[in-house]
Amino acid sequence: MDRKVWTEELIQVFLLLGNERLNGFWAANVPPSEALSPTSCSEDRRRFISSKYRQGKYRRYHPLYGNQEELNNVRTTFI
Repeated sequence: MDRKVWTEELIQVFLLLGNERLNGFWAANVPPSEALSPTSCSEDRRRFISSKYRQGKYRRYHPLYGNQEELNNVRTTFI
């Protein structure tokens, strides 16, 4: 992992939660045509990893993502 992006604390969280759970967020929307296979070349792997983590291309968004008013309402309920 790129140490400039992933702090030691974040790496510990990733280790604690595990691949399956984290992929439920980071890779929730990977189209079959873009999924890696055991025979994927290093360039495909590099492109996929960049899309997955740097661009957040495949992540699962919270249902209220993009609705700032609703997010503000939720936030004030917990404060």
